[in-house]
Amino acid sequence: MLGNKIAALLLTVLYRTANASEPSTPPNYGSSEWWLVYLTAALSIFTLGLMIYTAKMWRATVELSKEAKANSKQQHADTERALATAEQSAKAAQRSADISAQALSSSQRAFVFWKGFSCGPHICDDKIKEYVVFAQVENVGPTPALDVCMTIRSQVVRGAAPQPPVFTPDPGFLNASTVLGPRASGQSGYMPISIADLADCWERRAEIYVWSYLQYRDIFDPDKIHHHEQCAKIHLIHEPSTPPPEGHPPYLQFGVHGSQNSAS
Repeated sequence: MLGNKIAALLLTVLYRTANASEPSTPPNYGSSEWWLVYLTAALSIFTLGLMIYTAKMWRATVELSKEAKANSKQQHADTERALATAEQSAKAAQRSADISAQALSSSQRAFVFWKGFSCGPHICDDKIKEYVVFAQVENVGPTPALDVCMTIRSQVVRGAAPQPPVFTPDPGFLNASTVLGPRASGQSGYMPISIADLADCWERRAEIYVWSYLQYRDIFDPDKIHHHEQCAKIHLIHEPSTPPPEGHPPYLQFGVHGSQNSAS
């Protein structure tokens, strides 16, 4: 474009220089020289217009590029905010689902508990040979308890300063498992305590402890094992070798004792 402008200016200068030495005559605007001038001028105007148009296009392109970058940044920021909001919503939904599942499990799962110890005299020939101790159990939950295993044990502790024993389940007690339905009750095995040991307890020569333990699973989390244990010390309210009167409670009383009273 610059070369075209320079060529047009050279042609004009050359034309004027050539005509300056000639006698002044009226210009012939239809001659070939003037047609060359006309074409050069038209080409110069077209080139100038093209330059202006190109400059405007370049400026519009730059502005459009700036706007596109700004829009891209804004869209990126909006996308990040949307993703963060979606992530928070997903986490909140997961927490809500976990809480709902936990609430369902806590309110609907099986809850199996011991209901304390009971006993009765074993009378033979009008004499008490021993007392039989047992424990009752109940599932207070609305769903069944699975793999319910129970054991009951006792221990006589003698000495000047007897220490409460530490109980552990009998080997093999897990072999006898059962299902305890909702709102159902059960009972442990019978455990005899001899009159001789009870007499020593009455004379304060010994202390007798009883302990029962159970474990079970629920239908919501079969891999988790729940348990309940209770431990009690026997107290006598009367000499144990004579039968209590009819309608009188047993002479053996059970007082909760020690740390082996827990549930999970």
